[in-house]
Amino acid sequence: MGTDKTRLILQGKPLLRHLVDRLGTEAWDLFVAGGSSDHGLPALPSEVRVFPDPKPNQGPLAAFAGFRDFAASYDRILVLACDLPFFQHTHAQALLTQSQEDRTKGTPFFGSRAKAWIPVAEGRRQVLAGVYTSGAFLLAQELFAKGERKMQSFLDKIDFELLPQEDEKPFQNWNRPGDL
Repeated sequence: MGTDKTRLILQGKPLLRHLVDRLGTEAWDLFVAGGSSDHGLPALPSEVRVFPDPKPNQGPLAAFAGFRDFAASYDRILVLACDLPFFQHTHAQALLTQSQEDRTKGTPFFGSRAKAWIPVAEGRRQVLAGVYTSGAFLLAQELFAKGERKMQSFLDKIDFELLPQEDEKPFQNWNRPGDL
């Protein structure tokens, strides 16, 4: 789109603020990865921790790679792009529950394994609205260090489960000015 999506205005407030407000901070730790000291982010609640993008303007794989050390202290992390203004707390909880159910399928689940649960909406994999193990961020770091920049290369190497979604509205994102 050629502009900072965190600051795009929808119904009077920035997209990132829509997402943060709808997720809330009561049920989980909420972090924002991205932004930089040169342009900052929209005002956020004090409970939200912000991690500057260590590799600005190099795409989502770079952000995943930069998040690796922090991710190691969590079993699963829900990753959401900032341009999902209709995504709500209930959608986040549903995705986390679906990823938790994988543990009961008879296959041992280990947090260090690179695994993802990726919703499918509008006929497409929503990789920036998925649940990832800490091992996925390690894989992203390894790929990035080898010069890879495409998320498809990451998906080619990660074990993932697709989660078809009946309600597609939460995954509607803003890629062009006329999208929303």
